[in-house]
Amino acid sequence: MTILHETPCPICEAGLLVPQTAKNEVIYQGHTRTLPLLMWGCATCGSEQASAQQACDNKRAMLAFRKEVDGLLTEVIHGS
Repeated sequence: MTILHETPCPICEAGLLVPQTAKNEVIYQGHTRTLPLLMWGCATCGSEQASAQQACDNKRAMLAFRKEVDGLLTEVIHGS
């Protein structure tokens, strides 16, 4: 699903979807981090939904946190 600026809400059909960022506190192996949670929200009915890209970005943020906790390499080394 691609959501563009001023997309009508598919739930209530009365409001418009606007980009939102919430704070998502996660715990992994005893480590706590607040990660951004990207989504679209309707100001009229309050429904929240994530586009495919936002879901992918949310998952990447969580995986990066887990790799950091696990002590795994998170950057690609160029020129090796």
